[in-house]
Amino acid sequence: MKTLTLISCLALFPSQVQAGEFFVSARLDEKPTGRDVGGLNWVRVFNNFVDGGWWMAHHWDDGTGPGYNAAPMTEGLELDMSSRVRLSAFAETKDHGIERCPDGSFLHIYSLNVTNDGARAARYSESWDILAEGTVEDNAPQRAHNDMPVICSEHLQGVAFTNHSDFSATLFEIGPDATVTNTHTLNVGAHISGAAFKYDEISNRYLMTANGEPGIQAIWINRDLTVDERIRFQPIPSLDRHFWPQSLMRVGDYWLLGFLGEEYGGQYLAGDGDVYLAVLDDDFETLETLKVSENEDGGVGSARPSFARYGDQLLVAWDKSFEPRVSVVTLDLTAFGLEDDDSGFEDPDGDEESPCVNEGDGDGDGDGDGDEWDDGEDESSGGSSSSDIPGNSDDEYDESDDGEDIQEDPCSDGCGCSHSDATPQWSWALLAGFLALFRRQKHSDQ
Repeated sequence: MKTLTLISCLALFPSQVQAGEFFVSARLDEKPTGRDVGGLNWVRVFNNFVDGGWWMAHHWDDGTGPGYNAAPMTEGLELDMSSRVRLSAFAETKDHGIERCPDGSFLHIYSLNVTNDGARAARYSESWDILAEGTVEDNAPQRAHNDMPVICSEHLQGVAFTNHSDFSATLFEIGPDATVTNTHTLNVGAHISGAAFKYDEISNRYLMTANGEPGIQAIWINRDLTVDERIRFQPIPSLDRHFWPQSLMRVGDYWLLGFLGEEYGGQYLAGDGDVYLAVLDDDFETLETLKVSENEDGGVGSARPSFARYGDQLLVAWDKSFEPRVSVVTLDLTAFGLEDDDSGFEDPDGDEESPCVNEGDGDGDGDGDGDEWDDGEDESSGGSSSSDIPGNSDDEYDESDDGEDIQEDPCSDGCGCSHSDATPQWSWALLAGFLALFRRQKHSDQ
């Protein structure tokens, strides 16, 4: 009975990590609840600006064939599959990339066939109505169409694919009708499957984060689509491998990057890894890191990290064994240089919002980087048009790099946001009281 009492007390403390200048605390590696949660992959998360909470977009076969879908998820991480929206579906649908655009709509690109030799595009309204669907290209094995970096910004909307022959990339601009309006060659010199592609308002340039062999590389691209500079960096030097740096957002004065990493070569099956976060300055120097997944060595790892931010709450999501996994991380926005919430959500009633609400992702592009939304009109960037598109080879790629964790420290779950440092004080006092009672009882029994 005494042991059960002690266990009951310890059960008050959920699995969390705490400490750090930028990452205040985190609830690690949770599985969302709800029916039909299994069978999902290529998950992406966004703010649910209308109802609060989040949207989780995902690949799923509804019995009629594979396609993309979106389901609302509450602040308590419960997926409402009864409200799931069926999005674009097509025979032999494969990999997916999706971004929120400045007007709140979405641009979705997905590859076709087992060989990923083609791709289609779709556009959705902010409430996930299908607005347009079209073909990007078909039967083009000279390019790797899998795990594509998608951009939907004020100045440029489209998708890029690696050309196997020379590791240049072909950028396809996508118009409002989901068809190709222009093509450009990007001399990125990197395999960009699993890369991120964003517009940075501060520098008025595009930023691509891609595999760097070893580590990761940040590729700055001018508005005319010429490569400006390339920075190679290793967020966690102790990792054996860094890869899939597909989650990227600017938060205040810094960059927040989500990626996969392996501590040992061949640690996980299927080439997956653990999910890490890194805070980086504009020189891509690492300021702080956090591992949010909890995988077992030699078992199945995590794949395809995604994140969204509302206020100081960062929702990180990934898939593992055809199931979604999530972690809620509390950020110190003051450390990031933010004085006001820039994550794009406005309370429709004008009421003061609770510090414990987990409602959204951020700016118009779904990343929380603070871009203001406009009327959604696409201003085409410059760049040399290319109808002569090069390529050929296979699409395998590899990487290497490092790892650090924040020490675990039990703390109270509080309101679910893990903001407060005060709550753990009374919790530990309660635990100390139980221990004292336990010792006193043991002494009286002797």
